[in-house]
Order: sequence, then C-alpha cells, then structure tokens
Amino acid sequence: MKPISRRDALRRLATVGIGLTAAACGAPTGPTAGGTTPAGATAAPAGAATAAPSTAQITLRWDTSDATDVPVMLKMAEIGSKMFAEKFPNVLIKGEPPPEDSRQQHLTEMIAGNAPDVIGQCCDTLPFWAEKGQLLKLDDFVQKDVSAAQVKDYSPAHWNAFANQRVGRYAMPMYMGTIVLYYSKDIFDKAGVGYPDDSWAWTADGNGNYDVAIKKLTDPAKRQWGGQAGDGMDRIQSKIIGNGGNWVDPTSDLKAVFDQDAALAAIQWQYDRIWKDQSLINFAALEKQNSAALMNSGRIAMYESGDWQLSPMVQTLTDKMKWDVATVPKGPVARNTLATTDGWAIWKGTKNPNEAWEFLKFLQSDEWNDVMITTGLLRPSRLSLFDSWEKKVKAAVPLLADKNLKAFGQATEFATTLQLFQFHADAQKVINDTRDATFRKGPDVDVRAAWIEAAKQINDIESKGGK
Repeated sequence: MKPISRRDALRRLATVGIGLTAAACGAPTGPTAGGTTPAGATAAPAGAATAAPSTAQITLRWDTSDATDVPVMLKMAEIGSKMFAEKFPNVLIKGEPPPEDSRQQHLTEMIAGNAPDVIGQCCDTLPFWAEKGQLLKLDDFVQKDVSAAQVKDYSPAHWNAFANQRVGRYAMPMYMGTIVLYYSKDIFDKAGVGYPDDSWAWTADGNGNYDVAIKKLTDPAKRQWGGQAGDGMDRIQSKIIGNGGNWVDPTSDLKAVFDQDAALAAIQWQYDRIWKDQSLINFAALEKQNSAALMNSGRIAMYESGDWQLSPMVQTLTDKMKWDVATVPKGPVARNTLATTDGWAIWKGTKNPNEAWEFLKFLQSDEWNDVMITTGLLRPSRLSLFDSWEKKVKAAVPLLADKNLKAFGQATEFATTLQLFQFHADAQKVINDTRDATFRKGPDVDVRAAWIEAAKQINDIESKGGK
C-alpha cells in the first residue's frame, strides 16, 4: 500500500463514518443559521459589517475544497447553502468542486476575473494568493464583527496563521488537525516496553526515554523499526522547535536560521536515529507502504501523524491489532507538534464582498461546524467544539470508541503551524533537495555542512526576491 496523503486519509475517514450524513441532512442540532458564531456568542447583525449586504438576488460561487472526499464536501455544501438561505434568502450559494490544480488554475481565474467568490484551501497556497494581491483583506470585517472572546476560541497559532504583516488577514479557519504519536500496543507488549506517556522525551544525544524505547523496539533481524518520523519540512519542524530552533527567523520571513546550533542538532538527531541507531525506519525501507500498513505488518511500532490517519488505521488494522495514540514526546527545550492550516478566503474580485463575508461568518458558526463533524467527520478549528467532534466520531466509528482521541486536543496546546518563508516555494525546493541528500541518501553524510549550505542558498534566494 502506498503512503496516504492527509487529504486522502480524511476522505477515507468520511467514508468510514458516512452514516452520520443522514442525521446532518435533517434539522441542524445547533441553532438555526444566523444563531450563534464562534464561542457561542450572538451573531453580529448584518448591518455590523463594513456595509450592509444587498437585498437583490445574487449568486456566490463557492469552491468547497477537497479537505475530505469531494462528493462529501459537495453534500456539506448543499446542506450549508440551505441553512445560509434561511438568513439570506436572496443569496444563492453555488458549491463547486475544486479543480485538479487549484493553486495555479484559481490564480489564473483570479487574474482573468472569473474566480469563485469563496475558496477553501490550505498550507502555503492561501498566503501565496494573498501575496499576489488576489484575496480580499478581511481585517476591517474581523475588527467589526469578531469579538476578542470569539478569537480566543481558536488556538493562537491557528488563528494567526491566516494573516501576516504584509497582506493582513486573508482567510478564516476551516478545520484543524494536529500530529500525535500512533503506537501498537501489541508490539510494545511483546517487547516489554511501557506505553507512551507525558514523561516521554527525546534528547539531542539520543539517550532520552523515547530514544531508548525506539531502540528497544527495533529488531534488525526481523526488519522491525521502533518508529517512523516524517521527513517533510512540516514534520522536521517539530523537532527543530522542540530543541529551541526555527526554520525561519521569527523577526523576518526573508531569513533562514536553521543553520544555528539548536536547529542543526535537531536535524542531526533525526538523521542519527535513521542511520546511526537505525531505530527510525529509512525512506527506502518504507517500500511505498503507508504507516498503517507498516504497523499492521509489524515493521514499525509507532509513528507520528494526525487525526486524518484514524481512517487508514481503522480500515487496515480493523480489530486485528491493539493500538492507540498519545501526545508526541517532549524535546530538549519544548514539546511541539504541527497544526494544519486549511482556511476559507474571499477572492478580491468578488462583486459581493459583504455577502461573501456574511458567508464566511456562517462557516465559523455552531450549525456549520456541526455539519462538518456529522457529514465529513472534520475536526472544527474552534476549541469549544472538540468534545462534540470526539463524541460524534466515536459514535460513527465504533473501533475508535476506546482510543485516546483527547490527545489530538491536548496537542493543540503546544502545536505550531508550518513556518513560511516570504518566497516559500523556492525555499521549499532547497529544503526538499537537502532532505533527499541527507535523510534519504544513507550513512556517512556530513549533515551539518549540507544544511548550513541549504540555509545559505535560501538566504540568497530570499534576498533576491525569489528565483
């Protein structure tokens, strides 16, 4: 089985729990449209926006995103459109599936003047569009319609990820995922290793109790590794921050600082676990199998991933293996993990910005989040709705009833979003190339020198305004 992307996994989870869709198609469990907004506060009246929405009949095109299975997203859109129409009967919300290459195709449409009014996207695409001047600046809307109490219903890292000093606020949250530690109780029991707990930590010298555990769970003769750690920029970041370092200078997104000792030591730690101890599985040994399949076959005892991995675990392991999740081990300086950044944005060229903003407010409401949970099993960005997500996911997927899903909520307390360079795509290529030449190449690589050179290249790129 080939590795499964985050979005593919979420699609599968939606399929696993699709029985909840019927409940969502009936009357909403929360207040009716226009009832409550984030943190349960009363929704601001329409007149509180920058300008009052029109009463003329209008249509808003809505790219529903591929956050989970597209047909499921479109079903959610159908439900949400009807709910929104109860408050704004003159506004027709037309849900549309995302194009294959939405990053570039939507940018082309924006420049040509025919993009959707509201668009869902993630990661570095939203700031990319914003830097191109194609997303509506939301600061004035937020200042007038979103209270401080409502903002506190989001983790600071997640809320702040949709704004920067150059372009202001360009999006509102869609949903959030966090990385935790998946582990096989069966493999741990057989090796006589205690299950992960809050005391687990890794140390730069490789002698932390987490380091000791993955070594004890490794059996070269059986081609069994203690664990798997992702080697993408977002996954390496948690180790770097855990050791007190950063990819990007906190004071300037034009400067790489992973050539400093704290970051280099964290990078070296991961390389050493792969090639020195061989306690973390190397890329070639994955043999294009996903993490759930590797655990099912006894190849790895644990791995780091997000709530989108719940579906592959349920579908692959079914009830054949005992497993659970725990928070990721603490680093030498801090405990850190990744928070994802899917959001909703408004195209700057929309002819109906005030109605589009009212719709974005609706997409933060109790009733819409209930649709997200019950129909798509997506986890809301709003912290106050975590318990509802946990309860309903466990009800929809019985094999998750005994799992420690609270670990995903706990992770929110120390999660950070991916650090982005100003010219991120160019920087990302350098980082991926360096990753391939170190983590994926094999032993006897001068890791420190390679990553110092990578930082130098990125600083040169950023100083020149990108390649």
